[in-house]
Amino acid sequence: MDPIRTSWDWQLCFLRDFAAFVDRWQTSNRPGLTRETFIALRHTCQAVADCATYLLDQLAFDFVLLGYLQSDPIESRFGWLRQLSGANYYISTKQVLESDRKIRAVSLLKFSA
Repeated sequence: MDPIRTSWDWQLCFLRDFAAFVDRWQTSNRPGLTRETFIALRHTCQAVADCATYLLDQLAFDFVLLGYLQSDPIESRFGWLRQLSGANYYISTKQVLESDRKIRAVSLLKFSA
């Protein structure tokens, strides 16, 4: 939640250390995540840290908010649809359409007030 202000910030060091831990965990052959999940987790941690470093050092940003690098409006919308469908992960097309109508109605009420 705190902004990253330098490329040697502890949060970026933590991400890089965590990526190294995930790599060691994968090569240890201990039970854990799938091969694809290990790769995705390691790459995400390294990429976010490298992206923040690039923004701070090369583009001279004053700070970087890591939470906005991974925010996804589509996933946010699906999360809202799932919550309106009883917090069910797998929702039907009918539930999507009904929930979308609810979202539109709430949005119209916000702007009309």
